[in-house]
Amino acid sequence: LFDDNERLFEFKFPRFSYRYKYSDGEYSTFAPWTQVAFEPGSFDYHPRKGYNLGMTNRIKDIDLHGLVTEKTPKDVISVDILFKDEPSPNIYVVDTSLG
Repeated sequence: LFDDNERLFEFKFPRFSYRYKYSDGEYSTFAPWTQVAFEPGSFDYHPRKGYNLGMTNRIKDIDLHGLVTEKTPKDVISVDILFKDEPSPNIYVVDTSLG
């Protein structure tokens, strides 16, 4: 069940990109990655614990736009939205939008 107070990226530094799938089955290279989507909390350092509790990601929603424009090639049949966590080399397809 979804919890409104749950933060999906609380301990992550997410970046997003996209790629096109063309009518011949080929994929484009990845578009440039976004800046890290990070919204810190207020400074909350505890010397005994040794870390700043305010450095958790408080972001609740992310709006990606401008992936398809009038300059998008006509032979694009779908767009993959990509996600990666900053310290990881893994890339995940979040969603595919059919054109």
